[in-house]
Amino acid sequence: MIVDQELVDLVALAFAEQEPRRDYWLERKQALKDCLDTMPTRSKLLLRLKYDQGLSALNVAKRLCQSADAVLKALSRIRQMLRQCAEKKLKLQGVRV
Repeated sequence: MIVDQELVDLVALAFAEQEPRRDYWLERKQALKDCLDTMPTRSKLLLRLKYDQGLSALNVAKRLCQSADAVLKALSRIRQMLRQCAEKKLKLQGVRV
């Protein structure tokens, strides 16, 4: 499954931090895209439903036959994993995180 640019942009917005350096955000966006490309299909689906389609956790849960708590926990873990993955990639590139 190929990750579309809109999803990358939406995930980058989810990490909206006040960082004035434009180059940092371009590098972070690329790192996030690289991390998203390697994610399991199910994780990408959760992100799409939540951030691309704008569904609430409850509606995502209904669609996937899960509890809202399970969806919220999964999204939290996915965001944490993406943050760690992106920061690791940036550090390997010598970018100050």
